[in-house]
Amino acid sequence: MLFERKIRWYKLFDSAQAAAQMVKEGHVTTMQVGRKKICLAHTKEGFFAVNDKCPHNGASLGNGFCTSEAPKAVWVMLQNLILLR
Repeated sequence: MLFERKIRWYKLFDSAQAAAQMVKEGHVTTMQVGRKKICLAHTKEGFFAVNDKCPHNGASLGNGFCTSEAPKAVWVMLQNLILLR
């Protein structure tokens, strides 16, 4: 293989209950994970983690809000945000 991609896993919480206490349903938060900042969203469907940087203007998604569909930036409604489970 010419390029080898390594995946590094990070444990954010000790349990689902601890995650739910930190991020209430319908809310988002920013977390530092390794060298990256992520936006952690808690929706009716569960928890999602995405890059914290808004692709439209570079704002933090962690300063935005969350609907049942996806995290939203404060200034831009990101209807087509890809969520990673």
